[in-house]
Amino acid sequence: MSPNPFDGKAEWFDRHYEDVRGRVRFRVLREQLKEALPPPPAAILDAGGGPGRFSAALSTDGYAVTLLDPSEEMLARAERALSGHRDARVVKGKAKEAPSIFGPEAFDAVLLHAVVCYAEDLDAVLGGVAQALKRGGVLSLVFKNRHALPFRHVIRGSLAEAARSLEDPREAGNLGIANRARTREELEPALSRAGFEVRGVRGVRLFAEFLAAEPEEEEEVERLVDLELRAGAIEPYRSVARLCHLVCERDRKIV
Repeated sequence: MSPNPFDGKAEWFDRHYEDVRGRVRFRVLREQLKEALPPPPAAILDAGGGPGRFSAALSTDGYAVTLLDPSEEMLARAERALSGHRDARVVKGKAKEAPSIFGPEAFDAVLLHAVVCYAEDLDAVLGGVAQALKRGGVLSLVFKNRHALPFRHVIRGSLAEAARSLEDPREAGNLGIANRARTREELEPALSRAGFEVRGVRGVRLFAEFLAAEPEEEEEVERLVDLELRAGAIEPYRSVARLCHLVCERDRKIV
């Protein structure tokens, strides 16, 4: 069995949530999730939940949370993050395996954050989480936005990479793991095949990408979060944010 590419990366994930870009990402998504998710104590699956930052926050809010991840190292960190949380558990597995692990229609909502960019088979992943969701359940899908790639490379000083990314959405990223950015339009056919309808679109992390220096005062971070929340809800800003957040509903019809 080949090693999991995310083993050895858990510390980076945790550190990422400490810098301003990571904090903005977390705070903006937390606010967007408050609007998207059903109220506690709904059952939430955090598929590919990594070290457990979102699972811990949602458990604190009163949700029944299950974190699913294939990496032993990520699971160990998640277990520490969820230690003391009564209605939270950690399970080893991949998103596409959710229905075979938990059974059909086991959850009221699924978080699928930064998973599809690494997926080779979109239909398997989206179909798997769809089967694990109850009819009418919510999917929170966060992915790398293809429209943002050229901006990212220009900020980093590589015009050659910016030009390449106009045609090729693949890159190694900060983790050195091959991944692919997508557009909403590219994902919608796969979502439809899995039985999802898109109910909301938000951008995540736009202006934080352009900061010359990280804000030193917490008050400035709060202003940045507020700016990101407002811009992420309107065009043209949400379409060029680093991440795209789709809120989807599983079809209620029995097929």
